[in-house]
Amino acid sequence: MLTRTIKRGLDKRITQTCRNYQRPIPAGKLPVYDLALEVLAEDKKRVQRELQQLRSDKRERNAVDQKEYEKRIKLLEILEGSNDPEVRYNFENGNVDMSKPYYRYLAEKDFLRGGRKDKLLERLHQMNVVPDVVPPFTPSVELVLDFPKDEQAEGESAVRPVIAGSFVRPGLSFDKPSIGIKIFDGRESLYSLLIVDPDVPDADNEKYTNYLHFLKSNLKLSANTTKEELEKQLESATVGWIPPHPAQGTKYHRYTVLLVEQTNEIQPSDVERHGFDSRKYVESMNGRVVGGHMWRAVHDADSSKVFKEILKINEPIYK
Repeated sequence: MLTRTIKRGLDKRITQTCRNYQRPIPAGKLPVYDLALEVLAEDKKRVQRELQQLRSDKRERNAVDQKEYEKRIKLLEILEGSNDPEVRYNFENGNVDMSKPYYRYLAEKDFLRGGRKDKLLERLHQMNVVPDVVPPFTPSVELVLDFPKDEQAEGESAVRPVIAGSFVRPGLSFDKPSIGIKIFDGRESLYSLLIVDPDVPDADNEKYTNYLHFLKSNLKLSANTTKEELEKQLESATVGWIPPHPAQGTKYHRYTVLLVEQTNEIQPSDVERHGFDSRKYVESMNGRVVGGHMWRAVHDADSSKVFKEILKINEPIYK
């Protein structure tokens, strides 16, 4: 069985430790608890019997009936385990099998109702990432960003994984962030992952423009994709990682991460970093933004290092 671990909340880290489930109250100690477990076990058997019957029913159906048939199977696949105490225990301890619909359901429910989706959307709108970078969208995939721990930071900026909108010092982002992608449905699809800064001054035109820091297209992902498999795919980037480098004299920069679901495989073409238009990129492949994240950064000495040692250009100074 394929088993993977997921982050739950902001203070739990990925772990390979697996603790076996043991019922919290020994049998016979509390009769009402024993009865509750019996009811749950009987209900699970009932669901499994109905599932088996439906799956073995190969009769032809019209479009409406087929849709209802598939809807019922999907519901039963969730009910098969979502109320199981052992499944709940495993999920709470980060030991899940994302090939199972009931674990995907619990993970999605945790994202939607645990406050992380609402906090993400709040930050994206408060800081005008929507609509400056991307039109309004509803996240259906959760992105988790991680940088090395900042011993100098306080408050939200000290939290790992990164809270959307918090500050990350440029010296901690010389390497691309560690990225986790939580997909909640059972499909395998193609995606593009991009990181863009919309706050780069365009002095000639007296406005701000975008700078593309990273792009990887044609990512093949599903709920079962492990972090190691994702990192392997990200190694062959379409446009490689350039660290954040807010220029001297600019305000904070909003580094925006977008996950775009593709309709089909796309052929990588020459992509200009400076002036990259994320909206046009999404439209050009008839894509759909399904996930997002962001962090902020301001100029410091490490920003200057990027200009000097990586870009090998004189650092602009704005007043």
